[in-house]
Amino acid sequence: MGNQLFSKDKKENKDVPDQPGARFGAYGVSAQPFEIQWKNAKIDSDTGRPWKDSRANRLAIRTFSRGVLGALAFAGMGWYARGNTATNKGFWRGMGEYDPLKPGSMEWKKPLTVIAKVVDTVIGKPISYTIHAITGDAARAERWVRFRPSAKEFSGVNGRSLGSEVVGVTADFAAMSIGDALGRDLVDLADPNLKKPWRDEEGHLSAGKALKSMAKTGWRYVSYNAGEDWAVALPYVYFMRTFKHGLGAISPGFRYDSDRNLNGGSLKIDSNSNVIGNYNRVGIVDLQARFTAYNMGTLLYREWYNWAADRWWHKTPTRLYGAPDAPVETKDRSIAGNAAYLAKWVARGVIKGGVYMTPAVPFFWITRTPQSKYKGMFIDPETREVLGYLDPKDSRPQAVHANEVGTRYDSGNHEQYFSSRTKVFRNRYSRDIHNWEQVPGAVPAVNPHKNPSFDAYAKHFGAGDALLNGIGCSSNYIRKKFHHFPNELKRTFNLKPGQKDFFENPSTFWEYKRNSDRYWNAAVSYTPYFMAKTEFANMWDTGKTDLATERLIDGAASLNWGEFKAGAGELWASLTGKPFADPAREVEALRRIIIDPSSADEAIDKTEKEVAAKEAEQKRDRLLAQKKNAAHVPAIKTDDLPWHNRVFSGPKPDTFAQTVGGKPISHSEREEMRKLLEEIEPPTSSRH
Repeated sequence: MGNQLFSKDKKENKDVPDQPGARFGAYGVSAQPFEIQWKNAKIDSDTGRPWKDSRANRLAIRTFSRGVLGALAFAGMGWYARGNTATNKGFWRGMGEYDPLKPGSMEWKKPLTVIAKVVDTVIGKPISYTIHAITGDAARAERWVRFRPSAKEFSGVNGRSLGSEVVGVTADFAAMSIGDALGRDLVDLADPNLKKPWRDEEGHLSAGKALKSMAKTGWRYVSYNAGEDWAVALPYVYFMRTFKHGLGAISPGFRYDSDRNLNGGSLKIDSNSNVIGNYNRVGIVDLQARFTAYNMGTLLYREWYNWAADRWWHKTPTRLYGAPDAPVETKDRSIAGNAAYLAKWVARGVIKGGVYMTPAVPFFWITRTPQSKYKGMFIDPETREVLGYLDPKDSRPQAVHANEVGTRYDSGNHEQYFSSRTKVFRNRYSRDIHNWEQVPGAVPAVNPHKNPSFDAYAKHFGAGDALLNGIGCSSNYIRKKFHHFPNELKRTFNLKPGQKDFFENPSTFWEYKRNSDRYWNAAVSYTPYFMAKTEFANMWDTGKTDLATERLIDGAASLNWGEFKAGAGELWASLTGKPFADPAREVEALRRIIIDPSSADEAIDKTEKEVAAKEAEQKRDRLLAQKKNAAHVPAIKTDDLPWHNRVFSGPKPDTFAQTVGGKPISHSEREEMRKLLEEIEPPTSSRH
């Protein structure tokens, strides 16, 4: 719909009603600063609609915000967290050398170590003590707070502590969220169609408003954009760990792949070290489950943030579950009643998150899994052994990766740690020493890089694997192009006398290569995924979906099969863009959209959500006006419904005896009402 909804007539250009939930979106203190909302983002025929009000523009904006700034922030935080470059000192050491058992490894000048130490002390120790008290097994208690045991991480020992895992998983995600939000705010800043919060009504710069907007935006970055990542970190790491163990039981050896974040990119070998398959499929299942569960948690955090802001900041109590403007009755509920209420709210978030994340996550794993294959391990699923070698620096067993040859910069005079002539053995992870050890009595295995042209993408196993290989190979080609980019700068920057390469020090190049790989892999996988997540959430995270989901949950909680089926039918109607079978419920669904202008995804323009609410209001008023004097609102007969609605519909009453006025209506009026409902496209916040 164009700008016809808006007019220069002040009467038609009204503000959103001051209702609970209208100030803050599902993404908290507004996905954009509060000033850039319905009141101050008014649109007239002279200015046009905001850039992010169309799907095509949102895709372009997200390419910049997530694919450039977000991915740069992701790679940068990963580099900082590792902090293992010899030249890094103090603050720049990040998580380097952090060990919860080593006194002094936490330093106030290294903030990530402070976070890790707090988690290890406040959460990790009680968990370990509890497990020890229950089982009497100290080793088992220790395993409960040790993550990724087969991979060397921040500290000098294998594995991560709970605090290290929380920081390692979350810090780069949080940085990416901030980078993404900053990118979208920069686009908003350049958008002439949005009124800037730091200008007054005459368009003059207001220093006070500018400072206020900057403070609010900074708080939003920390508490909201990055806050959702930190909020779900603890349950997420335990979910990820549990699910990984389950997949490892089904697909032996997958734990080693997962410990190194290889996303199923590792290769399966037989007893003769021949490649016979890969872990792509199990990696896809892992990513699908993890990212869906993760975003269920972030959705709940955003809704809680919205509720808390209304309750404690604006002093306008609203509800987590049910209509936002319904009476709040917390004082009348018992402890069990409050627990049941919160359980219903969580269930609604889980259902909604599952609905829109299920089709969104494939846009991530379709690139993430195959792009990891170039650095995959060689794992024997029968013996759970991996191909490895002895590191010449410290003689510790190391795993051989698919890209092992050529991973160090080689300009003809730099020694490589691994070559096609390196002796390869079979290694096995030992729980006793928390490290890898050579299999006793094992003879040297075949070095997979004996053939210098070894390519992890050269062989595929089925049509699906061939498709993934094509995607991974394309991504890998561009990734390697980034490695040569610095030397291309020689044409622009003058090198020092006698310097042949932009990176004279091999270790400096190694750091650049590692970070450029991390940037490219994040940009190419996260950008399409977040685009898909934004659009699916925009279509389905609406007040109408809430209403249908609540009926389904209430029916299940009360063991009412008819209500459960009716709720399932309404949920299907909401997802497929159909009206509810019950006209009165359809009117309520439209009302829920009107009073819930919250943004399902922070990339969605707030005005777009409010335009959808305006459309819903017009449709609702049209529906009610035509039957203003009717005595009953008839239901649509189930025979008139599409097949998928008939499957979920409950009993088949001929009419719906909802009284709204004086006298019964005629058959012709009922038919008119039915046709009207079929004509009305239930509004979503998606713009077509």
